[in-house]
Amino acid sequence: MEKITVVHVDDDPKQLEAVKAILKDMPAVSSVTGFNNAKEARDYILENEVDLAILDVEMPGNNGLWLADQIKGSDTAILFLTSYPQYSLQAFEACALHYIIKPATPELMMEALERFNRMRPYSTANSGIQQEQVNELLNNYLSKLTYPKRIFINNVHRTKVLNLDDVMYISSVGGPYCIFKCTDGNKYTASKILKVYAKILEGHPDFVRIHRAHIVNKKFAKAILRNKHAINLEMADGEELEISPQKREEIYQMLLL
Repeated sequence: MEKITVVHVDDDPKQLEAVKAILKDMPAVSSVTGFNNAKEARDYILENEVDLAILDVEMPGNNGLWLADQIKGSDTAILFLTSYPQYSLQAFEACALHYIIKPATPELMMEALERFNRMRPYSTANSGIQQEQVNELLNNYLSKLTYPKRIFINNVHRTKVLNLDDVMYISSVGGPYCIFKCTDGNKYTASKILKVYAKILEGHPDFVRIHRAHIVNKKFAKAILRNKHAINLEMADGEELEISPQKREEIYQMLLL
C-alpha cells in the first residue's frame, strides 16, 4: 500500500505534537508536517505532494475553512479536527474525508486513514464534489446556519449532492443503509444508518422523524391514515410510512407546525 503524506494545521502546539505522536506509529503514514499558521501551510501544500491535510476549524487569523478553500486545486484530501462540535452538523459529508471532535485518538485517526484509502481510487473523479463539499461547509460556517440546505450522501461508488428541499423522505432499508426518495422520483442509497441523518437534520424545520425507520419532509405529507391500531403517513408519491405509536401525539404536533 502506498504510504500517506500528512500536513497537520493547528494553532495549539500540544495538539500538533499529540497528533504527530499518534500518526508516527502508523505504518501507512510516511511523514507528518505540522503548521500553526494557515498561510504557511497553504504554501507548503501547493508546492509539495500532500495526500491528507488535517485542519483545525477555528484559528487566529485565517482558519481551517479558509485553508480548505485555498487548496481546492490540489489533490489533497481534507480532514477537520476541531474542538467545536456545533459545526459537525453542517460539516457532515461537507468535507472531503471526515470531521473529528478533539481529542484525537489512535482509533479515530486509524478510521480516518482507512476512509482515505477507500476514497483514494475515486479522488480524481470526485474532485469537483470535494470542492462543493468544502464550499458548503464554509458557507454554513460563515452564515451560522443551524441546519444544512443540502446533504452529501456517500456510497461505495460516488458522492451524491441532494438539495434537502427535494428530499421527500429518508428510510432505513436494513444494515448500514438508507434510501433517499426525491421529488423527481429517483431513489438514492446512502451507506449510513438513519440515526446519522436524524442527527444532521435535528432542528431542521421541515424534517420530522416519525419512526425509527423513517424521516419525512413534512412539506410532502399528504394524509394521516388510520387502520385499527396502525397509523401511517401518506406521502406525495403515494408511499405509506408507519408512524411510531410511542410518540404519536408528539409527531402530530411536529407535522402541524
